[in-house]
Amino acid sequence: MALPAGKALTGEMRGSLLGNPVTAHLRSGALEPLMMEDRVPIDFSARSGGVRARIHGVLQLPSENLGPELSFEISAPRAGEVASWFGLLPGADAHAAISGKAALRSRQWSLADFSLQLGRTTLTAEAMQTGIGTKPLLKVRLAADQIDAAELESLLPKTQKKGPSGPVLNIPILPQGIDLTDADVEVRLKRFLGSPLEVRDVSFDGHIRDGYMYPSQFAVNVAETALRGAILLDLRSREPNMGIWLFANNADIGKVLRKLDLARNIDATLDLMQIYLATRSTRLGDLIARADLTGNFAGGRVTLRDPNTRAEARVALESGLLRAAPGDKVRLDLKGSIDDIPVAIGVETAAAQDLVNPKLPVPFKLTTEAAATRMEFSGAIARPLGNREVELALEVRGTRFDTLNKLARASLPPWGPWSAVGKFRMSARGYEVDDLVLKIRESALNGEGKYETSTGRPRIEIALAAPSIQLDDFRFEGWSLFEKKPVEEATRR
Repeated sequence: MALPAGKALTGEMRGSLLGNPVTAHLRSGALEPLMMEDRVPIDFSARSGGVRARIHGVLQLPSENLGPELSFEISAPRAGEVASWFGLLPGADAHAAISGKAALRSRQWSLADFSLQLGRTTLTAEAMQTGIGTKPLLKVRLAADQIDAAELESLLPKTQKKGPSGPVLNIPILPQGIDLTDADVEVRLKRFLGSPLEVRDVSFDGHIRDGYMYPSQFAVNVAETALRGAILLDLRSREPNMGIWLFANNADIGKVLRKLDLARNIDATLDLMQIYLATRSTRLGDLIARADLTGNFAGGRVTLRDPNTRAEARVALESGLLRAAPGDKVRLDLKGSIDDIPVAIGVETAAAQDLVNPKLPVPFKLTTEAAATRMEFSGAIARPLGNREVELALEVRGTRFDTLNKLARASLPPWGPWSAVGKFRMSARGYEVDDLVLKIRESALNGEGKYETSTGRPRIEIALAAPSIQLDDFRFEGWSLFEKKPVEEATRR
């Protein structure tokens, strides 16, 4: 440390901080001005490996209108170099940089021009807390060009120390938490990365009092579908409780399924979608895993399309219900119609946090009920789908074949009750059922079926065999494979 007469105070330090070697330099004012004035200029810089830090401004005892004002800058080519300083994961390679301006008065503090870059995340903020010594009120404005939630989660240690008691919201950039007991929060986020679904244009304005925020307006765009709704927050316990209501018109669910690599040849649109999510977590990555999810749908369309012939099966939706308990399977039930024939569709699949992970296979169970017939597919689908084959267990049961005449657009025999089980396989060639067991009343036949759509004109092949059958199980009762025309129409033709 050196303080020559009439010259500025300078100093140099070498040592370690939290186990990291540090070299630091300090510069301040000359001795006489320092003793005569209550404002002390300071310019402090430090270096530790690739880390650079600088703090400069003035120090002063805080009063109503005056106090210390400091600008700060910290940068590191690798976040792992500041891991012990900010509670990050050692060895993290993401670039890190923080800067801002801080000021303190006797009854308030402020943070201006705050900027954070951590890997692909860029964030800015303004904050002010007033009422120090009485009942403080925090005002926060948060904006981000993009946030990579998955990358931020990967930069945090697997376990974290417990934070202070009271309502504290832990977020990746501030592992020690922000006290939000009484706060006004404004959020504007342009884009979220790290998810197969494009999430952008997030806006939220909330007012928290005594650790509780009544439902406040919220908006977001997911996969080109604009969602509006509200958020409720209860921060009065160690783990915050959150409730989210979302509403959308003309929601393109088919695009969501394609983005998550859950389906390729499905178009689905919901006229009205309402979703409620209740969750409890301090970390962004756990919000979905610990969520209790309920959704209601009204009106819409689902179109199933063969990739070869482009032939379509169209379902007009009437209503739907989506349910998922925390960590449990997602269940979707739909009611609608095909060619004015009522149909009920049920889908049961993986837990929500597994569905949004495109690397995980998808357990799958689909049931449909229409025209006195029930069909079930079950199994698992590997991702990415690509052109790989999909194999599922198939089970179908019905009262009589001819109840399906309108759906099949053909005249079927009046045989039944009947059932069929086998291994259903969908591939680039079309659709096949191996190990097929077809039962009609007391008769059982074994074989296979095939519906090829890749050869131009669709072709159906069915091969069945049985050592014996009951002829009474196959009564025709006046049925003909060919549609009977009225006599007058036949005469005209």
